[in-house]
Amino acid sequence: MRNRKAGEKVRIKNGVKKLKEILIEKKVPANERKSVLVLYDRDGILWILGIYRAYRAFIKKNTKNILKVEFEHTS
Repeated sequence: MRNRKAGEKVRIKNGVKKLKEILIEKKVPANERKSVLVLYDRDGILWILGIYRAYRAFIKKNTKNILKVEFEHTS
């Protein structure tokens, strides 16, 4: 897990989309975008915490393994 990086892309159903575009579509305020956390693996972003899940992280009919991740925000 880490903070987002400039220029990152996320796999969507029909290709890829810039992370910045997703944050704008989901109406994440500009001042909060720097602190957005992402869960990723060696192939890229899996989940933008609390905002968006990458298409490759969806559970499908042929899914054999599931990683359950819970996130609790503490101040």
